[in-house]
Amino acid sequence: MVNATKKTNRTRIISLLALITAFCLQTFPLVSQEEVFTLCYHNIFRISGEPGPCYISAGRLEEQLKYFRDEGYRSVLPEDIFKHINGTEPLDKKCILFSFDDTHESHYTIAAPLLEKYGFRGTFFIMTVVIGKKHYMTGTQIKSLADRGHCIANHTYDHQDLRKLPAGQWKKQIEDSNNKLEKITGTNICFFAYPFGACNRYAAENLQKRGMELSFQLSGKQIPGFPLQSQRRLMVSGTWSSGRLNKEMLRTFRKQ
Repeated sequence: MVNATKKTNRTRIISLLALITAFCLQTFPLVSQEEVFTLCYHNIFRISGEPGPCYISAGRLEEQLKYFRDEGYRSVLPEDIFKHINGTEPLDKKCILFSFDDTHESHYTIAAPLLEKYGFRGTFFIMTVVIGKKHYMTGTQIKSLADRGHCIANHTYDHQDLRKLPAGQWKKQIEDSNNKLEKITGTNICFFAYPFGACNRYAAENLQKRGMELSFQLSGKQIPGFPLQSQRRLMVSGTWSSGRLNKEMLRTFRKQ
């Protein structure tokens, strides 16, 4: 009962801080602040596979990571972006967040070792229904990623579109998934990625109420009044060279 009370109080505090930050950003925007480059990956293959919007080869991923390392980029995590937005930790122009969706086992066997090889850390958005199933990460692997300095975050229970989620499903999709990931990692889960990259005001309000500090869509427009709950990401195509990816990043995140 004591632990449950502490957790409820923590959620309320996070929600209050998120509301205050959102109000301040809307009322007193940081004009000079730029978005942090935020990339989204899904499936990674070594031998057989067709490169595309949701598929990238291990070789192409390594090529991109080496490019970023050689160009002087450093990786950041959602916590760093949250501090950057509220003005407590300014980030320079060569910061990048690498994120991976859907709990694929290849994120543990391929992506994480490659990130670490080039001195980076990643953010892994976990869909909890598949934990321990064939071709998906186990709880032990997820725990290992967290222990190695990567960020573990929520991607719902089973990939539902939150824009029209019934009121009775929010506990299962968000709160129960958070609880499961917190038990696995021993860390507070307060970052989220929308399934399909799709969000609206209804979804943003519900995530904010449940203590999410930052929630990531894809590259749509941010929701007025909810900048923290509509952070943008660029989905990386496995057909892009490093040079093409750099151009797409500038086009998406920088005003030309």
